[in-house]
Amino acid sequence: MSVVRDEKQLSRAWKEGVQVEITRDGNAIDEFHRLDVMTRRRQGVPPHPRRFLHNLHRYIIEKNKGFCMVASVARKIIADYIYLLHGKTVLFKFGASDDGYFELRPNHFLIWEAMKWGIENGYTKFHFGRTDISHDTLRQFKLKAWRSGMGSQSDLPWAWFQLPLIKPYIQFSRIRLSNHLLPKAFTA
Repeated sequence: MSVVRDEKQLSRAWKEGVQVEITRDGNAIDEFHRLDVMTRRRQGVPPHPRRFLHNLHRYIIEKNKGFCMVASVARKIIADYIYLLHGKTVLFKFGASDDGYFELRPNHFLIWEAMKWGIENGYTKFHFGRTDISHDTLRQFKLKAWRSGMGSQSDLPWAWFQLPLIKPYIQFSRIRLSNHLLPKAFTA
């Protein structure tokens, strides 16, 4: 995944009106469960138990040790990620999305927005979390995103960014997005 391709994915989400919201509201957990059922069914594994997710919300998210990041289009939630916070690290823990909206690239957008949030709130690391070696699609997504920001290293089942290393790139691209000044490579 090259920087230009990353920008195309983000540009697509932005142009199609994907909205991102950070929330600690329990309703986001219910939406996560709805999307998790769809995602895990697609993967052929059982979804996370609703009680587990509500306990995660009660004991971690409500205590400001995590948050949900929700992507929506026309008020319909199409992706929901759960992030945990520890020290100066933002940890991607769980993600779920509606495959009917993959072409809008909400997953790319949520990762991007979480990194921006981390930088803006003083975090120095972004951790993609563990991924089973047999889950090739997710592992490749994380590794490609990681390599686009840091260059390649060994093929690990987890990856992380040192956020200051990608800060100038994020700031530059955010300025272009917010000013609607998108070069050809960004809008193709």
